[in-house]
Amino acid sequence: MKQVYFSLGFKSTTYKMNNYKRLLQIKKYALANDLFFQEIYFDMVKQSNHHHFRKNSLIKTPQGKESLFFLNQGLVIGTKDKSVKGDWTYLIHSEEVFGDYQEIVGAMMPTLNWFALSDIELISISCETFKNALIPHPAYFKKITSHLYKLEFERLETFAEINKRGLPDKLRLLETRNPDLIIESKFKDLAKYIGVSRQHLYRELMNKNYFPSR
Repeated sequence: MKQVYFSLGFKSTTYKMNNYKRLLQIKKYALANDLFFQEIYFDMVKQSNHHHFRKNSLIKTPQGKESLFFLNQGLVIGTKDKSVKGDWTYLIHSEEVFGDYQEIVGAMMPTLNWFALSDIELISISCETFKNALIPHPAYFKKITSHLYKLEFERLETFAEINKRGLPDKLRLLETRNPDLIIESKFKDLAKYIGVSRQHLYRELMNKNYFPSR
């Protein structure tokens, strides 16, 4: 599948205006999670790349290095299989961080393939570049690695909880922990992620009278 990527130094005015919004999304995320650090933020984003991936494309950077991704728009799945047809471990929605960042966290993580579930936009930075930028700032390095570790732990915990619960409790869990995932996903994709048929999910929503859980 075809993908397009740009250096953040690309000269198109339209691109730069669009990229302004994408970088603002990253800043918004960093501020919301108490991770914004102005002294290195602008230097780091200058070393990032902006990518477009088509639906069902395998997400890889041209350099083939371990990377940290910020999803600006669309949906991404993480799977141990070699296509979107396999079982899904993660379903990532817009304005979330994901990637192969074992090098940053310093802990074992599931080895996953990442696929675009829709046409997507994301920004990437190699883990090596990211880590080198943080080394001179140990307090900030500790804060962001703790955030990434917590993010990974919560995703794995949610995956485990979903797999052992019945459908009503699966929905209640996601409504509480990650309502944006439900809001941004197509119901057929949500059904696959939580391990039920689309018809089963539709019946459950009808039983709930199409209202969120109390």
